[in-house]
Amino acid sequence: MLKIGLVASPDEAVSLRLEGQIRGPWVEELRRSCTQALATGHALILDMTGVSFIDWHGVALFRSLSDHHVTVLHCAPFVAEQLKGGGVLRAIVAAGSLSRAEEENRTGRRPAGVPLARPRTEDRDEAVLRARDRVACAHLVWASGTRMVAVAWRLLRHEADALEAVQEAVLAVFQARGDGEIGPPLVTRLHRLVVAKALVKWRTRQRQVEEPIDALLPPFSADGRHAHAVVAWPETGEGTWHHQATRTVVRACLDRLPESYRMVLLLRDVEALTPEETAPLLGVSPSAVQVHLHQARQALQTLLNAHFQSGAM
Repeated sequence: MLKIGLVASPDEAVSLRLEGQIRGPWVEELRRSCTQALATGHALILDMTGVSFIDWHGVALFRSLSDHHVTVLHCAPFVAEQLKGGGVLRAIVAAGSLSRAEEENRTGRRPAGVPLARPRTEDRDEAVLRARDRVACAHLVWASGTRMVAVAWRLLRHEADALEAVQEAVLAVFQARGDGEIGPPLVTRLHRLVVAKALVKWRTRQRQVEEPIDALLPPFSADGRHAHAVVAWPETGEGTWHHQATRTVVRACLDRLPESYRMVLLLRDVEALTPEETAPLLGVSPSAVQVHLHQARQALQTLLNAHFQSGAM
């Protein structure tokens, strides 16, 4: 739900205070309110103090508003990071929205005479986490946001869902109360939460029956040997083009795997989760994870053989 309230503005600008989440049907509701405000011919100010979440459609709306000289105030760090890619962040007014430390971390610059803020240690991170420090949230997002979006997109192959998964994970990290116990680093916890949130979205959209993986598995003889000779892949060049081309081929072959097998291979071999960590995410036993992983690797090798054994690379 999104609450949109009109607040008084001293300079004849139309000022709207937003509270809640900018997602789903509320994106269109906000669009209508902004259109009406801009039709008056006055400047538009959006106070984002109470906004806790913004989905991809909301980001697109703010990108379109950036062409109309809309001023955005008091963005939360993660929302500001999402808007930055669309050129919206330049419209955010610093007064009251960014502290000196936040400004240093965001821009990498510091005002004259002010010493550069030192990097936070893990102990300091734990302290600010327990205090739900806004600057720490900004630091974590700006340092790790791009990598975490890549993790979520790799699992989901859907940009909007990936962005939402990362936002939900960041909110979960900083809404959790510190208990004083020593745990894994913040970035590690964020990575685990991003994977978990992405898997929730992945499970909700798994409705179609998968194609069986048997056709992609190598044939074996009755005594357990490969039915066909195993041919080694030829050596490829070490140039940048070869590396990029190889990554493209591997990603394309990964996407051809049955979805559940693609997911178990990504979680185990790319995200480096243990069988015990992977099992509850997929709703299977650790032993089933190992079996599916073995079959996924075999199927992937079958798909890659067509490229590498033919010397296509």
